[in-house]
Amino acid sequence: WHFLDTSHMTAAEKGARNAEDPFWQVTPLVDSIVGVCKSSYTPNQALSIDEQCIPFKGRHKCRCYNPNKPEKWHFKVFSLNDARTGYQWNFMLYRGKENYGIYGDGNLTATSYPCYVLTDDELLWLKNYILFTDNWYTSLLLAVIMAGRMIQLCGTIKRNVKGSPKEHQYAKTGRNKKERGEMKQVKTEVNGTLIHYTCWMDKKPVHVLSTFPASKDTVQRAAKTESGAYCKIPVERPGVVGKYNWGMGGTDRFDQMISYYRIRIRTSHWMRKIYVHLINLVMVNCHILYRESRNLARGDDNFRL
Repeated sequence: WHFLDTSHMTAAEKGARNAEDPFWQVTPLVDSIVGVCKSSYTPNQALSIDEQCIPFKGRHKCRCYNPNKPEKWHFKVFSLNDARTGYQWNFMLYRGKENYGIYGDGNLTATSYPCYVLTDDELLWLKNYILFTDNWYTSLLLAVIMAGRMIQLCGTIKRNVKGSPKEHQYAKTGRNKKERGEMKQVKTEVNGTLIHYTCWMDKKPVHVLSTFPASKDTVQRAAKTESGAYCKIPVERPGVVGKYNWGMGGTDRFDQMISYYRIRIRTSHWMRKIYVHLINLVMVNCHILYRESRNLARGDDNFRL
């Protein structure tokens, strides 16, 4: 099962192609599917980027291992999804650390590189999209990159990220631990981009980086009364946290839909695993397109996609 005819190539030629691109035998097919996914759907305002896993236990230089994943041995896929529907609009295969920095000015980090590549399309620029990321991707550098494309950024951020204001962070434990509901926001300007850093104390401290300011909001939280019973009480919360909860999770929603009817084959050949994943991907995207089209044509019994 092959996509490219390699029968005429020598072992040396195949080795040279493998050094250039570990996935060169499936790259034309992947690029073709990405082009169709982009042209078939216009995403909503909220976009999210996260990782996907293609289960694979065979031998390949780009195979990854993560004991916290359901599929511990896998190929990693960086995916850009519509946060509302889960539609996978763009994706790229992880090819190893040595490929970072080949885009842009060569100074991209391992966390900003996938976001730079996946949003490198004029269809997303200057249209007020909001990109939601988890704390692995979020950084001040990424905020500046997205601002250059007129894409807003919102994401949780690690405490030790370069440039984050450590003097304003909330402590997890100790006497300096804040009461639940306390919040504050500081802002700074980096290369002409105004960046907001929001701190909020829930059960644990939450730190969010965004390119737009946060308003006040309330959320219901369980609290223990004097009698030992639990009840819901309103707790103040920055609006940017609610916005993050609303916009993050498109990739997880897409993975959930794939997991219900995932096609599996018993093989140690890496190309077949990727082909099967692409079939799963296309089927789920087609289902989302059909469902969205049915919503638009609600009430028309004769409608066909």
